[in-house]
Amino acid sequence: MPKILIIEDEKPLQRALVDKFNRRGFTTLKANNGLEGLNLLQEHLPDIILLDIFMPVMGGLNFLNKINEDKTLRGIPIFVLSNSDENKIIISASLKGCDDYLNKSKYSLSDIVDKVERKLKTIR
Repeated sequence: MPKILIIEDEKPLQRALVDKFNRRGFTTLKANNGLEGLNLLQEHLPDIILLDIFMPVMGGLNFLNKINEDKTLRGIPIFVLSNSDENKIIISASLKGCDDYLNKSKYSLSDIVDKVERKLKTIR
């Protein structure tokens, strides 16, 4: 069963994502910010991470910086899920190692799950 870490501070979206991934057979871990996500990574190694950019405590770009510092975590695929279409944010996330950048308003929950499943098939 694939394991996904969802780092999202918007509670309704976080719950909807957890529910959708659970229904598709995923084991889900959830965090409200990047720091909580890093703490979860100490105990659980997910197959993929879904990451918001703008969050309190530690945002997504800082989270990506921390991931890049750790050789064991660097290979985990990361999909950024954000409302921002700002090119400098997209480019920065890409340069920091995110595998895909999805605008929250342009993708349905099913589309997001489908993209994650396709990515996991390519790495297994």
